[in-house]
Amino acid sequence: MAHIPKWKKEQEKHKLPVNYNPTEEENLAYHYCVDKNIRISPVASAEAGKWYIGVSTPDDFKKVYKSKYIYNRDTIWVSFYEMCLYYYKKRNNEK
Repeated sequence: MAHIPKWKKEQEKHKLPVNYNPTEEENLAYHYCVDKNIRISPVASAEAGKWYIGVSTPDDFKKVYKSKYIYNRDTIWVSFYEMCLYYYKKRNNEK
């Protein structure tokens, strides 16, 4: 068995998982946010393997609002798409 250096293990903790498959509605919500310049993205926390969700809106891109919760590898993408759905559904309720 090959030895994995400690720095490599630490580096792996910071990588986002890629095993989430969004639903059709989640994809629509994501593309809605992109089209409307609502920027939603995982933001690394100080703790390895933990993220916030950051949101910036067209009125002030330099201001990033971070979620009050910290997410882990198992919840980051679910929560990311929930945030996209929030803005997508908010738009649908305004009509």
